Amino acid sequence: MKLRYLVLAVLMLTCNLAFAVDPWGTPAILTGSETVMAKVSINSVPAVAGDVLAAFVYVDDYIELRGKEVILVNGGIAGCLLQIYTESSGEQISFKVWDESAQDVVSVTPILSSEVGAIVGHYPENPYLINAITIMQTVATPTFSPEPGLYQNFADVSLSCGTVGAQIRYTLDASEPSAASSLYSQAIHLTQTTLIRARAFLDGWLPSPLTEALYDIAVATPEADLTPIITGIRNVYPNPFSNHTTIQLAVKEANQPYSMKVYNIKGACVYGTEGIAIGNFELHWNGYSSDGKRLPSGIYLISFNSGETRQTRKLVLQ
Repeated sequence: MKLRYLVLAVLMLTCNLAFAVDPWGTPAILTGSETVMAKVSINSVPAVAGDVLAAFVYVDDYIELRGKEVILVNGGIAGCLLQIYTESSGEQISFKVWDESAQDVVSVTPILSSEVGAIVGHYPENPYLINAITIMQTVATPTFSPEPGLYQNFADVSLSCGTVGAQIRYTLDASEPSAASSLYSQAIHLTQTTLIRARAFLDGWLPSPLTEALYDIAVATPEADLTPIITGIRNVYPNPFSNHTTIQLAVKEANQPYSMKVYNIKGACVYGTEGIAIGNFELHWNGYSSDGKRLPSGIYLISFNSGETRQTRKLVLQ
């Protein structure tokens, strides 16, 4: 057993002197650490000498490299002794493997919780198993035609995706599209201002990034004629506005939750509020974002949701 550890240490030292090329650079060096003794496979096939195991931790919305080690083959076992830098217990540690022969990164299934000073597993009798799986490709982001913007009376919007065989799913109520959302099959005919949100799906692939586009439809019918009698947006005034506007709403059912969001022309939500109401009521908006910043002049879209009601209304900030 001691001889095996000695061989392991010598091999690790040799590999560190000529470290395999990988895309990650140098790990963040902290004062504390834990050690993982890992047996590594890629798609259930043992890794080979020269592959690299790396450990990552999410820190303030970005991924930080906390350790990496060249994989060795010792006694027929492919693995390594990986030092993971951490100064606190309870951090979520994820792993990736650099497949040196394929010149590719593969993701790894397990996630560990950090424990400063810990040694996980016993090499080689009871190793901690690291099973890497090939990274799934991501479906291409759907595109819109024509481009979002201002149109008179109507717009026929076509969606397309660069990934062959992918299905495009979309929503018109500002909700996030899922695999169960409406399937795109033909041009979407719009007769009022609408935010289209879309995502593409393909079996065996990761879904595409979310994409969205705001189509501002100018119609001859006055907006007052569109005022709903039951649950929905009754009126918005003044519109256009400079300092503040009043949104008149109605909720028919008692104790019915509602939400109101404001989107800019790029489809980003800049303001939102929610509550429970019944009957006619008013909300006021001063043209500031949810984080208290004055928004630039332009066209915005109010989205009101309550129960099964989904409505939108154009709003102009001067």
